[in-house]
Amino acid sequence: MKLLINNFENELRDLASSATEIKVMIAFLTEGGLTWLSQDKIPSSDFIVGVDLGITSPGALRALQHGGASLRVFHDHGRLFHPKAIYLRSATDEHLVVGSNNLTSAGISSNYELGALMKRGEHSDEVFADFLAYFESLKQHQGCFVPGDQFYEDYRASQIGADLGSQLSTVRFTPPTPEELTEPTIDPSRASTLGRYLHLLAEEFPIRDRRTGLEKKNHPLVRLNDDEFRPLFKEVIARASQGRLRGHAQINQGGNWYRIPNLLAADDSREPESNGRGRGRACLQIHFSEDYRSIYLSVVLQYYLPQSNRSGERPERVERRFTQLLEHLSSFSSSAAVDLPVFLHWEYGRDYLWSKPLISFAHEIESLPSDETLHAELTLLASALNGAMAIG
Repeated sequence: MKLLINNFENELRDLASSATEIKVMIAFLTEGGLTWLSQDKIPSSDFIVGVDLGITSPGALRALQHGGASLRVFHDHGRLFHPKAIYLRSATDEHLVVGSNNLTSAGISSNYELGALMKRGEHSDEVFADFLAYFESLKQHQGCFVPGDQFYEDYRASQIGADLGSQLSTVRFTPPTPEELTEPTIDPSRASTLGRYLHLLAEEFPIRDRRTGLEKKNHPLVRLNDDEFRPLFKEVIARASQGRLRGHAQINQGGNWYRIPNLLAADDSREPESNGRGRGRACLQIHFSEDYRSIYLSVVLQYYLPQSNRSGERPERVERRFTQLLEHLSSFSSSAAVDLPVFLHWEYGRDYLWSKPLISFAHEIESLPSDETLHAELTLLASALNGAMAIG
């Protein structure tokens, strides 16, 4: 067995070059995730592809069908189709690749992923037999079907699916060294994932669930956040803060949805959660307007208040620290907005957790700046937050 960390695409290409049979079951597929599969090998391939959340691109599905592949899509209402496994058989060997990689341009080249490659032999024969049996059983599922004209007429890729599908070239990324982190740099090709993530939340986060706090532990968007986007957001924050802050991208807490997506970055050693019940906790937060048409990147002061305090009035100690922080940060950037109105973060138990923005960058969702600009703003905010933590 062999671990695949940074060489997923190349390993697939090498194995596929001599394969006479290829079987793929994959959650999300885009054109950029097919660069390992040459045209002459497409007729020898058999795909089962998930179409949940609209991330799979219709262009990738059509390319396989037009190339002569056996193709089925899979959708079972209420359950996310999420496997990532590829079987390749040549004249002499059989190989199975199982891991976290989706077949998208970033999934096979630049994301932080982990896969395992195994070769069929005496000790793995049962694993291969079970995989092939499972693959064939999925074909018999009522939610597995060959996409025809009606499917393509009805299927609509989400914005993130459309964006991913347009990435036909592979993006390479090398993690920064500690020396490089001392001088933070902006990598627009990697930062682009942040804009897609924000669009997805703004367009697909259900309003009714945000208001009622319905049980959403297994909602596909929660799984997508946990499996795909949280690692990317953490990377964005690490680069913006020179490794000082830890990024958190969370939608689900204790089985219930937050009232809004919880995207924040904090230094837990210098600003622990317990500060929110005393002098307030300074952190970097990304938050949306109530109608999800606007988004704000902010340095905020978070603090807990009892639900009986509907006005959001701050305790004296919190008020004092807020004033000191505001004085320190108000001249930090001429392009940042200062002291935006209070917004409610979430309601939990007997408390409200309020966040009061100190300095912010505000944008309309439909006219977000370039991802390079978003990275630059996060870098500035991370630097401002680092200098403010010792105040108060």
